[in-house]
Amino acid sequence: MTVEELSGHLKEHWPAIREQLLNGTYTPQPVKRVEIPKPNGGVRKLQWQRGTTRNRELRKRGIAAQEAAKTAGSSDGPGHLAKTPALNIALPNAYFVSLGLPELTGHG
Repeated sequence: MTVEELSGHLKEHWPAIREQLLNGTYTPQPVKRVEIPKPNGGVRKLQWQRGTTRNRELRKRGIAAQEAAKTAGSSDGPGHLAKTPALNIALPNAYFVSLGLPELTGHG
């Protein structure tokens, strides 16, 4: 599923997902891994681990160059990066609220 498809998917399936979350039975499906062939015959996984990839993806989502570079250059993992100003701008809580999703963090 692409980022563009997420909104439609959540609008259609949110009632069932919400019910499962609230009663503790929700089990997310595994993320589909994409492997890219390497010149030496091996493969690598496609992901946002490289700073240049993080920077490019944040810039595509409207993050200022300096903030994107600061976040992309961080050695912190996804849990720490989720709390950065850049990701709060790229994916604000209001976006998820507009989809009818409840706030899971308790922070506005």
